[in-house]
Amino acid sequence: MPAIQEKLVQELKKTGKPLVLVLSNGRPLELMHLEPMADAIIEIWQPGIMGAEALASILSGRVSPSGKLDITFPLTTGQIPIYYCMRPNGSTYGIEYQDIPAGPLYWFGYGLSYAGS
Repeated sequence: MPAIQEKLVQELKKTGKPLVLVLSNGRPLELMHLEPMADAIIEIWQPGIMGAEALASILSGRVSPSGKLDITFPLTTGQIPIYYCMRPNGSTYGIEYQDIPAGPLYWFGYGLSYAGS
């Protein structure tokens, strides 16, 4: 994400209010710096014309969807490509990166309902 957006999240976190990060994008993002600052993350991908209404329903609590990721989010861009049906690689057999964990930030299928259950 652009540095200015990361800086905005840092400033918003300083307010002490719960911070929900809403992502509207077309591919998985590197969230290594933003994820620790967010109290919740909602991925809306590219929702179309009804997206704003659906998001408002989720954020207000009118609906509680059960959402599971349909793609893996890497911990860093150096892990790309990483996906659920990948063939075994060096990290699968105990070889780790020197500077980061071998696993992604969020695996395919990760997710909870908005209520956390």
